[in-house]
Amino acid sequence: MAELYSNILKAQIGRVSAKAKSDNYFPVAGKDSIRIDAETKWGQTSEWQTQDGGGGTATTAGNLARQHDYKSVTILGEGELNQKFTARNYLTETVVSKVIYAMLPQVLPYFNVTATETVRVGDTGYIKITAENGYATSRNSSITARIYRENGTEPVKTVGFDTSRPGPTYWASSAFSFSGASDRGIYDVEVDVTDTLSGVTFTKRINKLITVTPKLCPKPSDTTQGYEVAATYYSWTSYDNGKLIPFELRLWRNVDGSGLNYAEAVIPRGDLEYAKYDSIPIYVLPAGTTLVLKLDEREDEPYPFRLFVTGNKLFTQTSDNGTADFTYAAPLVITHDNEGVWDWGWKSYGALQIGNNCRNIVFDGYGYHNTGIHFQPFSPEVFANSCIFLVNGTSDWEMFGCDIDGAGFAGISAKTDPDKNYPWYWRESGWEFKNLHIHHCTLQNTMGEGVYLGYYTSEPITATNSQGQQVTYHAHTLRGIRLYRCKFYHTYFDGIQINNSRDVEVCYNELSEIGYSRKGDQGSAFSCTFDGRVYNNYVHDIYGMVGILFPFSSRMEVFNNVFVAAKRAVCLMATAWMTGSHEFVDPDSDGIDDNIECAIYNNVIKGLSHMQFNTDIKFSGLTMNDNLIITERGITELPYSFTGSGNYYLEGEEDYDAIDLALKIADSANSNYQPNFNSPLIFAGQNGLSPFDFRGYKNWFDNIYHAGPFMGIYKSDTLPLILRSVMVNGGAESTDNSELSITYECEGTPTMYRVGEGAAPTGAWLPVPSGAISYALQDTGAGEKVIYLQLSDGKSQTGVLSASIRYSVPSGDYIRFADDAVESICVANWDTDGDGKISYAEAAAVESIGTVFARKTVTTFDEFKYFTGVTSLSNYAFEASSLQSVEFPPGITEIPTGCFKNCAQLSSVVLNEGITNIKNDGFYGCASLRHLPLPDTLAVIGNGAFINAGLIDIDTPARTVSFGTSAFSGATALQKVVVRGDAVFSMKVFQGCTGLQAVLLYSDTYIPWQGWLLDGVPGIVYVQDNLVSTYQAAGGWSGWTIKPISEYTE
Repeated sequence: MAELYSNILKAQIGRVSAKAKSDNYFPVAGKDSIRIDAETKWGQTSEWQTQDGGGGTATTAGNLARQHDYKSVTILGEGELNQKFTARNYLTETVVSKVIYAMLPQVLPYFNVTATETVRVGDTGYIKITAENGYATSRNSSITARIYRENGTEPVKTVGFDTSRPGPTYWASSAFSFSGASDRGIYDVEVDVTDTLSGVTFTKRINKLITVTPKLCPKPSDTTQGYEVAATYYSWTSYDNGKLIPFELRLWRNVDGSGLNYAEAVIPRGDLEYAKYDSIPIYVLPAGTTLVLKLDEREDEPYPFRLFVTGNKLFTQTSDNGTADFTYAAPLVITHDNEGVWDWGWKSYGALQIGNNCRNIVFDGYGYHNTGIHFQPFSPEVFANSCIFLVNGTSDWEMFGCDIDGAGFAGISAKTDPDKNYPWYWRESGWEFKNLHIHHCTLQNTMGEGVYLGYYTSEPITATNSQGQQVTYHAHTLRGIRLYRCKFYHTYFDGIQINNSRDVEVCYNELSEIGYSRKGDQGSAFSCTFDGRVYNNYVHDIYGMVGILFPFSSRMEVFNNVFVAAKRAVCLMATAWMTGSHEFVDPDSDGIDDNIECAIYNNVIKGLSHMQFNTDIKFSGLTMNDNLIITERGITELPYSFTGSGNYYLEGEEDYDAIDLALKIADSANSNYQPNFNSPLIFAGQNGLSPFDFRGYKNWFDNIYHAGPFMGIYKSDTLPLILRSVMVNGGAESTDNSELSITYECEGTPTMYRVGEGAAPTGAWLPVPSGAISYALQDTGAGEKVIYLQLSDGKSQTGVLSASIRYSVPSGDYIRFADDAVESICVANWDTDGDGKISYAEAAAVESIGTVFARKTVTTFDEFKYFTGVTSLSNYAFEASSLQSVEFPPGITEIPTGCFKNCAQLSSVVLNEGITNIKNDGFYGCASLRHLPLPDTLAVIGNGAFINAGLIDIDTPARTVSFGTSAFSGATALQKVVVRGDAVFSMKVFQGCTGLQAVLLYSDTYIPWQGWLLDGVPGIVYVQDNLVSTYQAAGGWSGWTIKPISEYTE
């Protein structure tokens, strides 16, 4: 009987499956650790076999919990290191392998570029350079950045960098700004980094990295007076007893002498069925106006709302501009002033209805507080139609900072459908929807497309109009679409549909879980026929094909993309009319179309086959060059009518280990196709068409080109003598002895060496000793020392490699700072005896640190704990600095307003007992702060204290704690909240915490609900067992699942 039960149990478990992913496939030996996360289905036990480069393989038992396991490995040496994860159950086992390509620290100037991506006119942005591949930023180097107008060849700004005080990986940062209204636009950035010692310069080009948006008008100091009523519009409300009541469009001109205008408009509730009301006549507003949207405070409850605006030209009568006063340099900016992310709940037929020829409008979702707008249907019953309608003659529209989450049709629909009675919108009339710019938006969970731009077909339409005339016409075209730096997720149909368009660029977007309808003809990432460029997009984990990409009337370029179709799905599809069903224009009568050009190069193309081409027409301008083409069918020829060379073909389906091994790439199972330096892809291309690779690097080799969108992770120069690694004092982290021992590994037989610090060695060559090389430090000041070594065999010289060690002076009572930049600031402000150091006594005598660390390039200030005389901090003490770690002294009593605001890299904070108050915006925008142990003395968490913070959990002390308005709003990583004592909640405390799974309220008494407290939170609220019914019956709480706290398990 027991055996029978066992057999039944085994059958119910099923075959085990597993997948794994590393956080770094190219670690630097001696510096980096990696973490591999694994997930299983039906797994019961697990095992790891790992290699760290130190020799041998370590086998350890796994710790499979809830079908998840992970392993951390410190990388000691270079090479291709195989990491294996095995999942088992009673029936089967599955092995997943990941190859880690560990490298030595590189001596060529590999780098990464980031920037403030959206900057308003007059504001300051920053370009930041960080080192990659272990390059030592302490080497002598220079950096220059050039900023270009979009696709420009002549820079409009040149930015220099101070490289004299770099961090270990952080290199330099420089500010930029644009002051003129006409500077609005899209900008590309090109950066040169030169290693002075080797003379090598690497260059990156990152397109559309910076977008300069219009300046917001300063807000009037008092918005209850000083305005004019620009217009009145009418609406129904819930409090008007069925009567229409007036609403005012209020206008303040030339606020504070800025030359800009400020306006406010209330979006009323409207009628109950469609939230309809009189459209707001924005055409009465002057150029350069910022229109701030408000909700009707007289409504008792949250309500769904729609924005209706109109121009003064009826689209049914003309295509003339209905907002003629607005211009590109002085547009109407529509925005909000919510302190947190604005949750915009909308009703049937959209959140925004823009019509009657409205033009030159910017929809700024970030608003005055740089937060964002979250669009979502108000309830499932109104889940219908598009969220954003740009129709009825709309043109010249820019939007950003928006999360469109849910729509019954498309997230954004932009087109004026062709109508037999409105010839002014036919293509034949020459009218075009121009300059549609959508960037820095998220579009997800739509029941149709993510974006639907342009009419679906370019075919002619024949119909009889209202005058009884038979007319033939085409849909209007769109020109100047820019769709970039957006994320598309979980759309029912196509992610991006663009048709009838010219001068289009779709780039730097990520698309995943697209086409979950699994309808092959509509459920693809792209369904696009336009003239323009598609590049640097990342398409992965979708449900069907990548989709249709083909020119509209002239040329399309598709390059530097990662295109991974679903299993058994064709990757790309091209469609063109058939000769038998449509007119085929062939002026030279050679049976070949010479007008259409489609250039597909330097992409990853993975699918059942590379392309399905539905046409019988031949084309002379279709090419595929230098692509990585992986097909389940093992195709080794180009599609019909295409020509080209330099493509690398591989047969592959789901044997990802074999794909990774053959190509020496990171992780094809997780759509990471970055190749190692020795991948066959590095030299497989033949054409060099791509101006830069997926990471922005320009070509490293002369006349040698790569296949696929990536160059190697670094450039390899093969030498007869190769220096593999360098180690100081056996790999010790620190020493107080200035006499160092240097060891190395190499291939070949060196006879001479030279060694130095602070720069590549340039001194005399010395004979190689039989053992370790002895070296005496030349710079005996405390701090990180980088030692450089080069070898020679008399015929050739190796590259220069380095290793580092922290040197501390062996005696003295002064503080040894981990961060040189912090030490420099402290010495400049509090070195009272002028010895260039900070003693413990000098630190203890400091009473205030002011704001000397705000906006500074610093990393670690754990030594702050020695500043025991500091009992209070200034507002914004560390604001917008690059601080990563800090430990407080014992006397601090509160975290002041904005203390760590926008410290995006802050990950470790040790607070002292005695702190009672975290004031407003204290940790606003601390995206890297995952955990923060709170002191038992804490009593107040202020307004917006943790807005957009990266916290995973929060655990308050067992006392009454007051939570301010929007205290944790937008903290999307937050998963668990534990309130151990009583609590006083304000409104919106956890609004937008979309990852929050559990709220544990340990209080023995009922805690009252406040408005929008858990708005957007999907999790469960756990309360004391005897209070479950109280919470379930209470207003507000009753909208969430309430469970007894005794049922909670990790």
